[in-house]
Amino acid sequence: MTIQGAAEAATYSEAVTGMEEFGVALKGLLREMLSHHGVDVHTIDHRVKEERSAKLKIDSPDGSYGGFSDLHDLLGLRITCYFADEVDRVAEIIDEEFDPDPTKSEDKGSKLGLKEFGYRSVHRVAGLGGKRTDLAEYARFKDLRFEVQIRTVLQHAWAEIEHDLGYKAETIPEPMRRRFSMLAGVLELVDYEFQSLRKELDTYEDKAEKAAKSPATDMALDIATLSSLIRSDETIMALDAAVGASVNRRLRVRPDDLRTTENRLRQFQQLGITTISELRNAVEEWKGHMLAFVPKWIARGDRGEPVPGFFPRGIGLYYLFLVMTLESTRQGRPSGLTRRMMDLGAPEMWRETIALVGEPPSLPGS
Repeated sequence: MTIQGAAEAATYSEAVTGMEEFGVALKGLLREMLSHHGVDVHTIDHRVKEERSAKLKIDSPDGSYGGFSDLHDLLGLRITCYFADEVDRVAEIIDEEFDPDPTKSEDKGSKLGLKEFGYRSVHRVAGLGGKRTDLAEYARFKDLRFEVQIRTVLQHAWAEIEHDLGYKAETIPEPMRRRFSMLAGVLELVDYEFQSLRKELDTYEDKAEKAAKSPATDMALDIATLSSLIRSDETIMALDAAVGASVNRRLRVRPDDLRTTENRLRQFQQLGITTISELRNAVEEWKGHMLAFVPKWIARGDRGEPVPGFFPRGIGLYYLFLVMTLESTRQGRPSGLTRRMMDLGAPEMWRETIALVGEPPSLPGS
Protein backbone atom coordinates (compact mmCIF):
# COMPACT_ATOMS: atom_id res chain seq x y z
CA MET A 1 0.00 0.00 0.00
CA THR A 2 1.52 3.33 -1.05
CA ILE A 3 0.91 6.54 0.86
CA GLN A 4 -1.01 7.92 -2.10
CA GLY A 5 -3.20 4.80 -2.10
CA ALA A 6 -4.26 5.42 1.50
CA ALA A 7 -6.95 7.79 0.22
CA GLU A 8 -8.94 4.78 -1.10
CA ALA A 9 -8.09 2.49 1.82
CA ALA A 10 -10.51 -0.23 2.89
CA THR A 11 -8.90 -1.01 6.27
CA TYR A 12 -7.69 1.19 9.11
CA SER A 13 -4.05 0.20 8.71
CA GLU A 14 -4.20 1.05 5.02
CA ALA A 15 -5.91 4.37 5.73
CA VAL A 16 -3.25 5.56 8.19
CA THR A 17 -0.29 4.50 6.05
CA GLY A 18 2.21 7.36 6.11
CA MET A 19 0.07 9.52 8.42
CA GLU A 20 2.61 9.67 11.26
CA GLU A 21 5.35 10.63 8.83
CA PHE A 22 3.01 13.21 7.29
CA GLY A 23 2.25 14.65 10.72
CA VAL A 24 5.92 15.13 11.57
CA ALA A 25 6.54 16.80 8.20
CA LEU A 26 3.52 19.09 8.66
CA LYS A 27 4.63 20.19 12.13
CA GLY A 28 8.00 21.27 10.79
CA LEU A 29 6.40 22.97 7.78
CA LEU A 30 3.87 24.84 9.94
CA ARG A 31 6.57 26.06 12.35
CA GLU A 32 8.64 27.45 9.47
CA MET A 33 5.58 28.92 7.77
CA LEU A 34 4.25 30.68 10.89
CA SER A 35 7.71 31.97 11.78
CA HIS A 36 8.05 33.38 8.26
CA HIS A 37 4.79 35.26 8.78
CA GLY A 38 5.94 36.56 12.17
CA VAL A 39 3.51 34.47 14.24
CA ASP A 40 4.83 32.93 17.46
CA VAL A 41 2.65 30.10 18.77
CA HIS A 42 2.75 28.15 22.01
CA THR A 43 2.68 24.59 20.66
CA ILE A 44 2.03 22.53 17.54
CA ASP A 45 1.02 18.92 18.21
CA HIS A 46 -0.17 16.08 16.01
CA ARG A 47 -1.83 12.72 16.46
CA VAL A 48 -3.04 9.88 14.25
CA LYS A 49 -6.61 8.89 15.14
CA GLU A 50 -6.78 5.57 16.98
CA GLU A 51 -8.56 2.67 15.31
CA ARG A 52 -11.28 2.48 17.97
CA SER A 53 -12.16 6.17 17.58
CA ALA A 54 -12.13 5.85 13.81
CA LYS A 55 -14.55 2.89 13.91
CA LEU A 56 -16.91 4.72 16.29
CA LYS A 57 -17.05 7.65 13.89
CA ILE A 58 -17.74 5.43 10.88
CA ASP A 59 -20.51 3.64 12.81
CA SER A 60 -22.23 6.88 13.88
CA PRO A 61 -26.03 6.89 13.24
CA ASP A 62 -25.94 9.80 10.75
CA GLY A 63 -24.14 7.62 8.20
CA SER A 64 -21.83 10.43 7.11
CA TYR A 65 -18.87 8.13 6.51
CA GLY A 66 -18.78 5.11 4.29
CA GLY A 67 -15.35 3.91 5.34
CA PHE A 68 -11.96 4.89 6.72
CA SER A 69 -11.02 6.75 3.56
CA ASP A 70 -13.94 9.17 4.17
CA LEU A 71 -12.53 10.35 7.51
CA HIS A 72 -10.88 13.74 7.12
CA ASP A 73 -9.38 13.79 10.61
CA LEU A 74 -7.30 10.60 10.63
CA LEU A 75 -4.39 12.99 10.97
CA GLY A 76 -5.11 15.84 13.37
CA LEU A 77 -2.92 18.78 14.34
CA ARG A 78 -3.47 21.31 17.08
CA ILE A 79 -1.95 24.78 17.02
CA THR A 80 -2.18 26.55 20.37
CA CYS A 81 -1.79 30.33 20.20
CA TYR A 82 -1.13 32.84 22.95
CA PHE A 83 -3.74 35.41 21.90
CA ALA A 84 -7.23 35.29 20.40
CA ASP A 85 -6.46 37.42 17.33
CA GLU A 86 -3.61 35.05 16.42
CA VAL A 87 -6.14 32.24 15.94
CA ASP A 88 -7.69 34.06 12.98
CA ARG A 89 -4.26 34.98 11.61
CA VAL A 90 -3.09 31.35 11.70
CA ALA A 91 -6.32 30.27 9.97
CA GLU A 92 -5.70 32.87 7.22
CA ILE A 93 -2.16 31.57 6.70
CA ILE A 94 -3.37 27.98 6.42
CA ASP A 95 -6.04 29.06 3.91
CA GLU A 96 -3.37 30.85 1.87
CA GLU A 97 -0.67 28.19 2.01
CA PHE A 98 -2.66 24.95 1.77
CA ASP A 99 -5.70 23.62 -0.06
CA PRO A 100 -8.57 23.98 2.47
CA ASP A 101 -11.91 22.21 2.16
CA PRO A 102 -14.54 24.88 2.97
CA THR A 103 -17.29 22.27 3.38
CA LYS A 104 -15.51 20.67 6.35
CA SER A 105 -13.73 23.68 7.88
CA GLU A 106 -15.51 25.67 10.58
CA ASP A 107 -15.30 28.21 13.37
CA LYS A 108 -16.93 26.60 16.39
CA GLY A 109 -17.19 29.92 18.20
CA SER A 110 -19.45 31.33 15.48
CA LYS A 111 -22.03 28.61 16.23
CA LEU A 112 -22.55 29.89 19.77
CA GLY A 113 -25.39 32.34 20.37
CA LEU A 114 -24.80 35.87 21.65
CA LYS A 115 -25.55 34.76 25.21
CA GLU A 116 -23.64 31.48 25.03
CA PHE A 117 -20.11 30.65 26.09
CA GLY A 118 -18.12 27.48 25.64
CA TYR A 119 -15.71 25.66 23.39
CA ARG A 120 -14.29 28.01 20.80
CA SER A 121 -11.70 27.07 18.23
CA VAL A 122 -11.20 27.24 14.49
CA HIS A 123 -10.97 24.01 12.49
CA ARG A 124 -9.47 23.62 9.04
CA VAL A 125 -9.50 20.51 6.88
CA ALA A 126 -6.99 20.72 4.06
CA GLY A 127 -4.52 19.04 1.75
CA LEU A 128 -1.06 20.21 0.82
CA GLY A 129 -2.09 21.76 -2.47
CA GLY A 130 -0.67 21.32 -5.97
CA LYS A 131 2.39 23.59 -5.79
CA ARG A 132 3.77 22.01 -2.66
CA THR A 133 3.13 18.42 -3.80
CA ASP A 134 5.25 19.15 -6.88
CA LEU A 135 8.23 19.19 -4.50
CA ALA A 136 9.97 15.85 -4.10
CA GLU A 137 9.84 15.87 -0.28
CA TYR A 138 6.05 16.26 -0.24
CA ALA A 139 4.97 14.37 -3.39
CA ARG A 140 4.23 11.18 -1.43
CA PHE A 141 1.62 13.04 0.66
CA LYS A 142 -0.27 14.29 -2.39
CA ASP A 143 -3.64 12.61 -1.68
CA LEU A 144 -3.66 12.89 2.12
CA ARG A 145 -5.79 15.30 4.12
CA PHE A 146 -5.43 16.59 7.63
CA GLU A 147 -7.48 18.54 10.17
CA VAL A 148 -6.05 21.46 12.15
CA GLN A 149 -7.56 22.80 15.35
CA ILE A 150 -6.46 26.35 16.14
CA ARG A 151 -7.17 27.70 19.61
CA THR A 152 -5.70 29.84 22.36
CA VAL A 153 -4.01 28.46 25.47
CA LEU A 154 -7.12 29.31 27.51
CA GLN A 155 -9.48 27.77 24.93
CA HIS A 156 -7.35 24.65 25.08
CA ALA A 157 -7.57 24.65 28.88
CA TRP A 158 -11.38 24.91 28.65
CA ALA A 159 -11.62 22.04 26.16
CA GLU A 160 -9.40 19.86 28.38
CA ILE A 161 -11.51 20.64 31.46
CA GLU A 162 -14.70 19.81 29.54
CA HIS A 163 -13.14 16.52 28.48
CA ASP A 164 -12.04 15.68 32.02
CA LEU A 165 -15.46 16.51 33.48
CA GLY A 166 -17.11 14.37 30.85
CA TYR A 167 -19.66 17.06 29.98
CA LYS A 168 -20.04 19.74 27.37
CA ALA A 169 -21.97 22.95 27.95
CA GLU A 170 -25.06 21.61 26.21
CA THR A 171 -25.11 18.30 28.11
CA ILE A 172 -24.21 19.26 31.68
CA PRO A 173 -27.13 18.80 34.15
CA GLU A 174 -29.33 21.86 34.59
CA PRO A 175 -28.38 22.66 38.24
CA MET A 176 -24.73 23.21 37.17
CA ARG A 177 -25.32 24.65 33.70
CA ARG A 178 -25.34 28.32 34.76
CA ARG A 179 -22.07 28.01 36.66
CA PHE A 180 -20.55 26.11 33.75
CA SER A 181 -21.52 28.90 31.35
CA MET A 182 -20.27 31.60 33.76
CA LEU A 183 -16.84 29.94 33.99
CA ALA A 184 -16.63 29.65 30.22
CA GLY A 185 -17.52 33.34 29.95
CA VAL A 186 -14.77 34.29 32.43
CA LEU A 187 -12.17 32.37 30.42
CA GLU A 188 -13.32 34.03 27.22
CA LEU A 189 -13.13 37.46 28.88
CA VAL A 190 -9.61 36.74 30.16
CA ASP A 191 -8.59 35.69 26.63
CA TYR A 192 -9.63 39.04 25.21
CA GLU A 193 -8.22 40.99 28.16
CA PHE A 194 -4.80 39.43 27.55
CA GLN A 195 -5.10 40.44 23.90
CA SER A 196 -6.03 43.99 24.93
CA LEU A 197 -3.16 44.09 27.43
CA ARG A 198 -0.69 43.04 24.74
CA LYS A 199 -1.89 45.86 22.48
CA GLU A 200 -1.51 48.38 25.32
CA LEU A 201 2.00 47.09 26.03
CA ASP A 202 2.90 47.44 22.34
CA THR A 203 1.66 51.05 22.41
CA TYR A 204 3.58 51.75 25.61
CA GLU A 205 6.77 50.24 24.20
CA ASP A 206 6.45 52.50 21.14
CA LYS A 207 6.07 55.44 23.51
CA ALA A 208 9.14 54.30 25.46
CA GLU A 209 11.16 54.02 22.23
CA LYS A 210 10.23 57.60 21.28
CA ALA A 211 11.07 58.82 24.77
CA ALA A 212 14.52 57.22 24.52
CA LYS A 213 15.18 59.30 21.40
CA SER A 214 13.77 62.59 22.72
CA PRO A 215 15.90 65.22 24.54
CA ALA A 216 14.19 65.12 27.93
CA THR A 217 11.40 63.25 29.64
CA ASP A 218 10.14 62.50 33.13
CA MET A 219 8.71 59.17 31.97
CA ALA A 220 9.13 56.48 34.65
CA LEU A 221 12.10 54.15 34.50
CA ASP A 222 10.78 50.64 33.97
CA ILE A 223 11.61 47.56 31.90
CA ALA A 224 10.25 49.05 28.67
CA THR A 225 11.91 52.46 29.03
CA LEU A 226 15.23 51.08 30.29
CA SER A 227 15.40 48.56 27.42
CA SER A 228 14.67 51.36 24.94
CA LEU A 229 17.33 53.61 26.51
CA ILE A 230 19.98 50.90 26.22
CA ARG A 231 19.09 50.41 22.53
CA SER A 232 18.49 54.00 21.44
CA ASP A 233 19.55 56.74 23.88
CA GLU A 234 22.49 58.77 22.53
CA THR A 235 23.83 59.57 26.01
CA ILE A 236 23.90 55.94 27.09
CA MET A 237 25.26 54.68 23.76
CA ALA A 238 28.05 57.31 23.99
CA LEU A 239 28.80 56.13 27.53
CA ASP A 240 29.09 52.52 26.34
CA ALA A 241 31.51 53.60 23.62
CA ALA A 242 33.61 55.65 26.05
CA VAL A 243 33.78 52.81 28.60
CA GLY A 244 34.87 50.37 25.88
CA ALA A 245 37.49 52.78 24.53
CA SER A 246 38.91 53.39 28.03
CA VAL A 247 40.10 49.77 28.21
CA ASN A 248 40.37 49.02 24.48
CA ARG A 249 37.36 46.73 24.45
CA ARG A 250 34.94 46.29 21.57
CA LEU A 251 31.18 46.64 22.00
CA ARG A 252 29.05 43.73 20.86
CA VAL A 253 25.32 44.01 20.26
CA ARG A 254 23.55 41.00 21.72
CA PRO A 255 19.83 40.15 21.97
CA ASP A 256 18.12 41.95 24.83
CA ASP A 257 18.69 40.13 28.11
CA LEU A 258 15.52 40.68 30.13
CA ARG A 259 16.98 39.30 33.35
CA THR A 260 19.98 41.64 33.20
CA THR A 261 17.71 44.61 32.46
CA GLU A 262 15.46 43.68 35.39
CA ASN A 263 18.50 43.54 37.70
CA ARG A 264 19.74 46.90 36.46
CA LEU A 265 16.30 48.47 36.93
CA ARG A 266 16.09 47.17 40.50
CA GLN A 267 19.58 48.49 41.24
CA PHE A 268 18.77 51.99 39.98
CA GLN A 269 15.50 52.05 41.91
CA GLN A 270 17.42 51.16 45.08
CA LEU A 271 19.74 54.08 44.35
CA GLY A 272 16.72 56.42 44.02
CA ILE A 273 16.82 56.80 40.22
CA THR A 274 13.23 56.42 39.03
CA THR A 275 12.85 58.45 35.78
CA ILE A 276 14.56 58.68 32.41
CA SER A 277 15.74 62.24 33.17
CA GLU A 278 17.26 61.17 36.49
CA LEU A 279 19.17 58.36 34.79
CA ARG A 280 20.50 60.65 32.05
CA ASN A 281 21.57 63.24 34.64
CA ALA A 282 23.37 60.54 36.66
CA VAL A 283 25.24 59.38 33.55
CA GLU A 284 26.47 62.93 32.83
CA GLU A 285 27.42 63.65 36.44
CA TRP A 286 29.22 60.37 37.16
CA LYS A 287 30.81 59.78 33.76
CA GLY A 288 34.24 61.16 34.67
CA HIS A 289 34.54 59.03 37.79
CA MET A 290 33.33 55.96 35.92
CA LEU A 291 35.92 56.32 33.16
CA ALA A 292 38.66 56.71 35.77
CA PHE A 293 37.47 53.69 37.75
CA VAL A 294 36.88 51.21 34.91
CA PRO A 295 40.57 50.72 33.93
CA LYS A 296 41.42 49.96 37.56
CA TRP A 297 38.57 47.47 37.81
CA ILE A 298 39.40 45.74 34.52
CA ALA A 299 43.06 45.54 35.54
CA ARG A 300 42.02 43.02 38.19
CA GLY A 301 42.59 40.52 35.36
CA ASP A 302 46.27 40.77 36.26
CA ARG A 303 45.28 39.14 39.56
CA GLY A 304 44.02 35.98 37.89
CA GLU A 305 40.52 37.27 37.09
CA PRO A 306 39.37 36.68 33.47
CA VAL A 307 39.23 39.82 31.32
CA PRO A 308 36.45 40.04 28.69
CA GLY A 309 37.47 40.79 25.10
CA PHE A 310 34.26 42.73 24.48
CA PHE A 311 31.49 44.55 26.32
CA PRO A 312 27.75 44.05 25.81
CA ARG A 313 25.50 46.97 24.99
CA GLY A 314 24.48 48.77 28.20
CA ILE A 315 27.79 48.09 29.98
CA GLY A 316 28.04 51.76 30.96
CA LEU A 317 24.94 51.44 33.13
CA TYR A 318 26.52 48.55 35.00
CA TYR A 319 29.51 50.71 35.88
CA LEU A 320 27.22 53.60 36.80
CA PHE A 321 25.51 51.33 39.32
CA LEU A 322 28.86 50.04 40.55
CA VAL A 323 30.51 53.40 41.25
CA MET A 324 27.36 54.86 42.82
CA THR A 325 27.09 51.79 45.05
CA LEU A 326 30.77 52.06 45.99
CA GLU A 327 30.20 55.68 47.00
CA SER A 328 27.12 54.66 49.00
CA THR A 329 29.28 52.08 50.80
CA ARG A 330 32.02 54.67 51.45
CA GLN A 331 29.41 56.90 53.11
CA GLY A 332 28.33 54.06 55.36
CA ARG A 333 24.97 53.45 53.70
CA PRO A 334 23.55 49.92 53.13
CA SER A 335 25.70 48.30 50.45
CA GLY A 336 24.65 46.47 47.31
CA LEU A 337 28.15 45.11 46.81
CA THR A 338 28.70 41.38 46.66
CA ARG A 339 31.28 39.59 48.77
CA ARG A 340 33.22 38.90 45.58
CA MET A 341 33.46 42.62 44.75
CA MET A 342 34.70 43.31 48.26
CA ASP A 343 37.30 40.53 48.02
CA LEU A 344 38.53 41.91 44.68
CA GLY A 345 39.26 45.24 46.35
CA ALA A 346 36.55 47.35 44.70
CA PRO A 347 36.29 49.78 47.67
CA GLU A 348 40.07 50.39 47.63
CA MET A 349 39.99 51.02 43.85
CA TRP A 350 37.16 53.50 44.38
CA ARG A 351 39.13 55.42 47.02
CA GLU A 352 42.08 55.52 44.61
CA THR A 353 39.77 56.89 41.90
CA ILE A 354 38.50 59.66 44.19
CA ALA A 355 42.08 60.58 45.11
CA LEU A 356 42.84 60.90 41.41
CA VAL A 357 39.65 62.62 40.14
CA GLY A 358 38.23 64.31 43.23
CA GLU A 359 35.05 63.99 45.26
CA PRO A 360 32.16 62.36 43.34
CA PRO A 361 28.74 63.95 42.76
CA SER A 362 26.04 63.78 45.42
CA LEU A 363 24.01 60.60 45.63
CA PRO A 364 20.23 60.80 45.19
CA GLY A 365 18.60 61.77 48.49
CA SER A 366 21.77 63.33 49.91
